[in-house]
Amino acid sequence: MDNGLELKLLKEIAALKQEINAIKGETKQPAKPNYQYSKIRESDLEQLFEIERQLDKSIFDVWFQQTFDIDAEIELLLLELIAENKDLIDSYSEEDLKVNFIIPILNKIHFKSVNDNVRGFY
Repeated sequence: MDNGLELKLLKEIAALKQEINAIKGETKQPAKPNYQYSKIRESDLEQLFEIERQLDKSIFDVWFQQTFDIDAEIELLLLELIAENKDLIDSYSEEDLKVNFIIPILNKIHFKSVNDNVRGFY
């Protein structure tokens, strides 16, 4: 038998069974959908809920309103990084940006502290 014909017949049989059950008053409640967090898609959520993005523009105010003393050596490093990368930075991939601009800055910070049980993280 042709697979297309077989599929069509199976669908018709299922529809007839539903119709018979409805006439007899034996309709089953549809099963509740089950979603896994790691597999749910945004489109699934949009069908279930009206999602509205709330932007809180003040979230970093405390950080950005701080005053910082920048060591002359660090200021020089930043100026050198800008000078070295300014012509190419708009064409950098994320990895290029990390390697050429961000990692040199992070290397100036001592994250590791054996006394405080803190190790480097990147």
